[in-house]
Amino acid sequence: METQKTGRPAPGRPPKQWYGELAGVAATALALGVGELVAAATGGPSAPLMAVGGVAVDAAPTPVKEFAVAVFYTYDKLALQAGIVLVLAVFAAFIGVLAMRRLWYGLVGVAVFGVIGVLASATRPSATWAYPLPTVAGALAAAGLLVLLRRTLPRRAAVSEQDLGDGTGLDTDVAAQGTHTPLQGARSPSSDTGISVVDGAGQPSGRRRFLALAVGAIGAAAVAVPGGRRLWAQRVAAARAAVVLPSPSSPAPPLPAKVSVGVPGVEPFVTRTADFYRIDTALTVPQMEPKDWRLRIHGRVKRPLALTYEQLLARPMVERYITLACVSNEVGGELVGNARWLGVPIKDLLDEVEPDDRADQVVSRSVDGYTAGTPTAALRDGRDALLAVGMNGEPLPVEHGFPVRMVVPGLYGYVSATKLKLPRERGHLETGILRFQRK
Repeated sequence: METQKTGRPAPGRPPKQWYGELAGVAATALALGVGELVAAATGGPSAPLMAVGGVAVDAAPTPVKEFAVAVFYTYDKLALQAGIVLVLAVFAAFIGVLAMRRLWYGLVGVAVFGVIGVLASATRPSATWAYPLPTVAGALAAAGLLVLLRRTLPRRAAVSEQDLGDGTGLDTDVAAQGTHTPLQGARSPSSDTGISVVDGAGQPSGRRRFLALAVGAIGAAAVAVPGGRRLWAQRVAAARAAVVLPSPSSPAPPLPAKVSVGVPGVEPFVTRTADFYRIDTALTVPQMEPKDWRLRIHGRVKRPLALTYEQLLARPMVERYITLACVSNEVGGELVGNARWLGVPIKDLLDEVEPDDRADQVVSRSVDGYTAGTPTAALRDGRDALLAVGMNGEPLPVEHGFPVRMVVPGLYGYVSATKLKLPRERGHLETGILRFQRK
């Protein structure tokens, strides 16, 4: 170690900036990974990245959304997630650098991350009391990793001469003891504080520990993020596999033998489920277990109605071939499909609740907060508008609305996009509105 002529240690050099940047990125990555794992139990939308991304989607001005769709088309949500991760990485690197100079700076930055995540998750349309838990767990993990990395931070000298005088140092837990120059191979007094120093024999072991912890945390996050999402998806997939659809009381009429012409380039009459078009409004595909699903019809009705998934399945079902087309579909485009849908006629439900004559619009609200308005007359004029539970002989795929979605013939597909939810009041009811809330 170099010393001044007075025999005191030379002023310490601050740690290289990349140590702090790596520490911040590693801590943030660990927070996201832990959050995804906890969200596998509390619900996929409660994961910090999904919650903050959802708020960003909801808050984005319409021109911004239109620009994103025009540039990225159906990859706009993926581009948004990539952008969020990039911004997060930059801010994480910044607070990591601060943490290497003053630990509490970094902890404050982690707390800011945590507050943002908690507020975002708690305000999601499907939020429960458990939704903030993934963010809280992730923030605690990030703070713990920052502390650990800070303590293993390699440096050539713990503090400068000025810091020794005023006790402020890089951290007050680092103190210099003695003024002599340590001999090669001897323990420096500062090493008693847990801070590695160069003793002349080569690189300190603290650097290796620092790199191992940081890289290990990033690697663990790279496994935990997709792993947590997969765990949640597996729960929903298992619930879907357990569903037994009832036989329709009114089956779809048989199709003519040659309804599909079998000409190359001409799509079959019934679109394969895997090929049925999909336009997402949510950051990720909404996923829900049937046990959490609820339907509530309220507003300007004489008899409000609430149903669980099991109660809906117990009602008489009809089966119909219905074509859906996106409002953006061009002539000869791919955003159109025809499928065999199984469900409960919405007309029967509306007749049961007896809407007020002024209730000329049904507002349906989805699990992800998406809303759509449908003329009440269009749902009662005999066009077989359904609350669908099946598609082409199977329970609805998750990508197409499992466990329940609307299907309204004769109207553009966005009207049928709601996966019904939400057993909560949303303020007073406007004149002429009947609300359809689904979970």
